[in-house]
Amino acid sequence: MHAAWKGSSGLDWGGDLPIKNWEGVTIEDGRVTRLDLPSRGLSGPIPPALGSLSQLRALNLADNRLTGDIPSPLVSLPHLQAVNLVGNSLTGNLRPRNEHGVPHSERRRYSYIPLQPEVIAARVDNVLSNAPIEAEPGVTSRVRDAFRAELADAVTFFADRYGLASSPGVSVLALETLRGTAYWRDTRVIALHESFLKATAHEYVHDIQNDLAGGARGPRWLSEGIAVYFEGFYHDATGYAALADHREVQLLNARRVRDSLESIEDFFFAREFGKYAVGFVATEYLVSLTSEEALWEFYRQLASNPSWPAAFAHAFGMTTDDFYESFEPYRVQVAPPLPTVSGVVRGPNGEPGEGFTLFSFTYPDANFQDSQWSGVTAADGTFSFASEAGQRTLSMARPDCGQMGFVNGDGSLSQRESEAQPFSVGPEDVTGVVITLPVDPEAPCEPRAGGWWRWWEQ
Repeated sequence: MHAAWKGSSGLDWGGDLPIKNWEGVTIEDGRVTRLDLPSRGLSGPIPPALGSLSQLRALNLADNRLTGDIPSPLVSLPHLQAVNLVGNSLTGNLRPRNEHGVPHSERRRYSYIPLQPEVIAARVDNVLSNAPIEAEPGVTSRVRDAFRAELADAVTFFADRYGLASSPGVSVLALETLRGTAYWRDTRVIALHESFLKATAHEYVHDIQNDLAGGARGPRWLSEGIAVYFEGFYHDATGYAALADHREVQLLNARRVRDSLESIEDFFFAREFGKYAVGFVATEYLVSLTSEEALWEFYRQLASNPSWPAAFAHAFGMTTDDFYESFEPYRVQVAPPLPTVSGVVRGPNGEPGEGFTLFSFTYPDANFQDSQWSGVTAADGTFSFASEAGQRTLSMARPDCGQMGFVNGDGSLSQRESEAQPFSVGPEDVTGVVITLPVDPEAPCEPRAGGWWRWWEQ
């Protein structure tokens, strides 16, 4: 092996220095078996000469400035088991396909070669051969095949990357009547609608958690946070969505939640994506304090500890109280809460407007992808929702009537968006908004007799 990177970032390979003393090089029986040179400022292509290291078992060149193709001789090394090339600008494949014919990304993390490929392959085969794909009547064979392929990708990814595969028994149920996703712990069923196919990895993480913990449960913020955290790496590795974009979305969603982490230990409503995102932020923070492996260790500890706080202390080396106390300042730094807009909806005679939905849009060009949903107004007509800063406008809807209009300068509703009254959201909360409806809040949707639908034409 020649001194391929001599002088790069102070790395000195060569001269009179014996190879066994070269930085990052491990020698066993006179042969190079490991190269560990992360974050050393290495640049340029990977030297093809590394492909001559026939006994090389592990290669770590993460977080350098390497470019070009991964050398084909390196890919063919017979004993290479563990590779990490994350954080470089490389192209090509480590292995074109894994043992199960599942294609891997050519442009992502390059850290998925398993440490024990034969053992991992057997585990994956065991899971997939015992994982039926069931479906409601009417679900096509094409959809079944798509679910089967996605599950194979997810199971293989977690086995290759983390050495984890749940025990046989998980199954997938394709449901046309389910508008979302679910994981049923007792029966180990991943239930999905076709449009949520890419959530398979998220739900499979729950099966791994359930399997490691022997059915015991931890806090909801951690189970969902871990699932969101690892599905980001899966989507990145398979080319579905970049990890940086995934993180940006989670941080924005987390900003819309003001509840403390401790208060969402057992939240239920599955559409509260902001709380999922707060769990993601907390998971990232736990990893920064400990490691990714500690996340999985927590679920192993759940199986043998009397409570989840006890398992938490064993896995992470801190109490839950200490973690909650240190997390909130961290959260404010990375995902400071958005300001809120709050007020009340009233009828023409002052009666409370219950069951209405408000949407906040950018102004002057409404960006429907950037809208914030207020939820439904309470029995007393009040509402409160998080809003991004800037110029905003409000629209109103009712589930049984649809869109009703835009809030205008009189605090009532107008048909046209051009008549909407903009308001400014800054760093402080906007309070005391009063919206007076032009029609009785409980009126039917039909326009006759003072109803709602197309009320402006009455």
